[in-house]
Amino acid sequence: MTKANWLKVLNPFLFASVLIQAVTISFMILEQGNNLIYKTHKYNGISIVLLAAIHLMLNWNWVKATFFKSQPAAK
Repeated sequence: MTKANWLKVLNPFLFASVLIQAVTISFMILEQGNNLIYKTHKYNGISIVLLAAIHLMLNWNWVKATFFKSQPAAK
């Protein structure tokens, strides 16, 4: 499976995970959360970290090319 195909699978899960975090934190802020909301928020947070790490690994060449460019020598 190519890197692009992995990202096509990973990105929707990462997006859905971010949405779940937003919804669960809004319930927690409004103090309407129950134990299921808190557990969902906690374990989904762990999944976001893992998915984001995989996403970063798959895009590492782009990150290096964009943010770690070597500066031209000063004259």
